[in-house]
Amino acid sequence: MFKRLLTPLTNISRRSLLSITHKRTSIASFISLRQYSHLPPLTKELISQRLIAILEGYDKINLKDKQITSETSFSKDLGLDSLDVVEVIMAIEEEFSIGIPEEQTDNIKTVNDAIQLIANDQNAV
Repeated sequence: MFKRLLTPLTNISRRSLLSITHKRTSIASFISLRQYSHLPPLTKELISQRLIAILEGYDKINLKDKQITSETSFSKDLGLDSLDVVEVIMAIEEEFSIGIPEEQTDNIKTVNDAIQLIANDQNAV
């Protein structure tokens, strides 16, 4: 008696399962494609552009009449305190998929210092 009721539900669940499996497969293939695709090499110009974009998007920086260059100081020119600089460094680590040791974070005072550090890191993406 209940077998007829369970059969359509079983078919529906199989279709749903196939749909979910298909979606997972397509997402997995996208992720593996992204991880193994050929990325353009990181040049200092590209690093500079991405770093300036991070700084321009940071809400604690007021850029009314200022232009961010490689010689721009985080504290003097942009008015960032030490905690703000730590937040910027964390954003840099996230953007370029790198880890910056604490010993080196004290040496990052200007945009150019950050560019040099990123350019010298072999794992930067």
